[in-house]
Parts: sequence; structure tokens; C-alpha cells
Amino acid sequence: VFFFNDTATTEIYTEQIVGSVRCVQETGIQVFTFCDQLSLLLPDIIKTLVLYLGGLTLNPHLPIIGSHPPMYMQKANVEFIKEAIGYQWQRRKNSYRIDLDEKHIKDGDMLAIVRFDGLDQIIQWGAGSHVSHVVVAQWIDGELWILESQHAWYWPCLLYTSD
Repeated sequence: VFFFNDTATTEIYTEQIVGSVRCVQETGIQVFTFCDQLSLLLPDIIKTLVLYLGGLTLNPHLPIIGSHPPMYMQKANVEFIKEAIGYQWQRRKNSYRIDLDEKHIKDGDMLAIVRFDGLDQIIQWGAGSHVSHVVVAQWIDGELWILESQHAWYWPCLLYTSD
């Protein structure tokens, strides 16, 4: 059942499939209302899409759709976290790369990861966290590995074969 702006218009959509019938039998009819005016729905959809659209390919050299979330996307996700959980990300004063000698990294060292791509911010919001992924360092046969338990196309991975 959908209600729009306190009008008397009610539309009921019934799917003739077992899952939908079972859902109605178990939970009853669900009523959804919009918090905003219907006229604001399109701007809200656009604002949401900005959180996700960018960084969609594996090529780091392509603008906007390259492998890294573009600046507009990063800013939108920082703003989303501020609005959603009240946390304000701050740019570091000295934002330069630190080359850490591998000899200082030990088995079990943990690294917290955030990627401002929309998906990570949903994890942050849902978990009430400031990070979205955690990786662990592990030395295997004298080589440093950074391990994460997840499967996503935009994180590099190495697959072993039986060859």
C-alpha cells in the first residue's frame, strides 16, 4: 500500500507468487510512506546516485569511471557519514605518502580501510563504525601478504591454481 502526500489514493499491488502471498500471511500488509514531498523524490535519487556513481572500472587512468572514486564522490560520501552518524572526516594536515619499511610490519598487524564509494559508507552507517574493512598482515614464506576476507572486483586479488 502506498500513500502519497495525505491523499485518499491508495494503490495495492498483489503479486501472484507464493513468496509474496506467504509474506502477507506472515507479516500482514506493509504500509510505506514517504518522508518528503513527492516532488523531492528525484533530487533525493540523484543525491543518492552521486554516492555510488564513479570508480566503476579497473582502469586507474579513466576520469570519473576509473578505478578510484572521483573527488565529487568522496565529498558526497563524507557528507553522508556526517549526516547519517554525526562523524566528520577530516583531511590530514600532512597528507603525504608514508613509505613504511616492511621489516616493521609483524604477523597479525591490522590495517583499517575506508573507500569512499558509497558501499563502504553503508557498512559504516549500519555498523556504527569509522571503517568498513579490516585487513591483517601475514608473512608467508618470507613474503608480506595483506589479507582480507571478502570478494569484490575493485580490490586486487591473487588466485592460486594447482599448476
